[in-house]
Amino acid sequence: MKSDNKFANMSLQELIDIKELRVAVKENDIHHDIVKEYLPNARIVWLPQLSKVWEEITYVLDDRADIAFWEDVLVKELLWEKWIDEKTLIMKDKQGEPVKIYQNCMALPRWDFELKDMIDWDLSN
Repeated sequence: MKSDNKFANMSLQELIDIKELRVAVKENDIHHDIVKEYLPNARIVWLPQLSKVWEEITYVLDDRADIAFWEDVLVKELLWEKWIDEKTLIMKDKQGEPVKIYQNCMALPRWDFELKDMIDWDLSN
């Protein structure tokens, strides 16, 4: 979320009922599930399915969305690489904790079936 956004001073709990909140998300992405569960009244701004992290954050920077969900470490790395002032974006969470934790979850590229098959085989054994 941008630091000058009108919702910037609200907690995640306060954002739940706001229907004007725009959340950048890809359909069927894990962030889509988070939005459906935690921000059910928000308006979803659909991103292209193969969007990169930087493109999602750009939706927030360009005021096309109010929020995009990403790990703060990744966002801070991108901010450093793109030379954007760190104060431009703020991280929102719930009492300093992650919004959602998925146990035993690993994000893999869609085309990386070999690694997925190895992980599936290992988990089934």
